[in-house]
Amino acid sequence: PIYWLGDVVTGNMGYSYAQNQSVVDMFRQRGPSTVWLGVWAIVIGLVIAVPVGVYSAYRRDGALDRILSFSSFAVLSTPQLVVAVFLLYAVANRFAFFPNIPDYVAPWSNPIEHFRNFFLPSFTLGVGLGAVWSRLLRADMALTLQSDFINLARAKGVSPTRVLWVHALRSSVLSLVTSVALQLSGLISGAVVAEQFFQVGGIGGRLVIAVQQNDILVIQAITAAVVATVVLVNVGVDLLYAVIDPRIRQARALA
Repeated sequence: PIYWLGDVVTGNMGYSYAQNQSVVDMFRQRGPSTVWLGVWAIVIGLVIAVPVGVYSAYRRDGALDRILSFSSFAVLSTPQLVVAVFLLYAVANRFAFFPNIPDYVAPWSNPIEHFRNFFLPSFTLGVGLGAVWSRLLRADMALTLQSDFINLARAKGVSPTRVLWVHALRSSVLSLVTSVALQLSGLISGAVVAEQFFQVGGIGGRLVIAVQQNDILVIQAITAAVVATVVLVNVGVDLLYAVIDPRIRQARALA
């Protein structure tokens, strides 16, 4: 491992004789697809989670809150494999707008083709993330809306919209941000399903091939890349806490 880490520092992760390709070239070829798949999955998850979590907390125990809660638990109990199969046969095969094209298309070169290629696999991963994050945000928002500073803001005449979407939401996203960071490693396992079904030529599909062919260097490199990404993102999240919550900055200043 020490020699391998030394080679990694110099940009040499080994050579895959099973695929007749260096590991670095494999990352260059397949890495962008997996990165964008993960990015759009997180974006879709947040687009679902934030309005659902905020409104469920604001109208907690109401009829719509119960419907949204039931829907979230239903999505959570549905495996990504089932979601992928449903989207593939019910959407991709019925509408020509969503093709199964394995070639990577950058968003800056052709935004429409990029959207067509990545929406369904990203939605496969993002809908489950949105269900998890909406429940976390709802729980934190429900507690925050009962806080003294929220009651003070309401007494001062601050508009309900500003109280809800600025004061309450900003103080309730710490658990959500933490969960986003923790879910990064889980996106790789989900990417395996999405990439296989929707023919996305990414790292997840290459990992499956590497396991089948016992390609140790590729498996080792992908695992190391995932671990390094999770560590770096968690460090960034720790720094982001102070930006989101001023109380953390004040506590660090007094320490």
